[in-house]
Amino acid sequence: GEGRQMYQPGPFLGVMTGVDFPSVTFDAERGDRLFLFSDGLVEEWVGDEEFGVDRVLGALAGEGDLDAVVQRAVTQLESFVGKQGLTDDVTLLGIELVGRPSP
Repeated sequence: GEGRQMYQPGPFLGVMTGVDFPSVTFDAERGDRLFLFSDGLVEEWVGDEEFGVDRVLGALAGEGDLDAVVQRAVTQLESFVGKQGLTDDVTLLGIELVGRPSP
């Protein structure tokens, strides 16, 4: 399928009370996937090279079941940083629309 990036910057979740968060509305169909990730996934650096959005989107756009796609992105990040290890927290959540149960 075709991917679409819906970047919505905002404050950290769960850190402050009474904060308004940006929202996005979109149409989705059965089988569509939504990936939510922290900046730590994108902004990991090795020397002067950033892992970056293109690598993240490339990993998430590949074929496979949802768990395999998420694992592929994590594996590619770990391979990128190598022995240096991660320098920031990384969160990646994958959601797949499976449809409504039959009545």
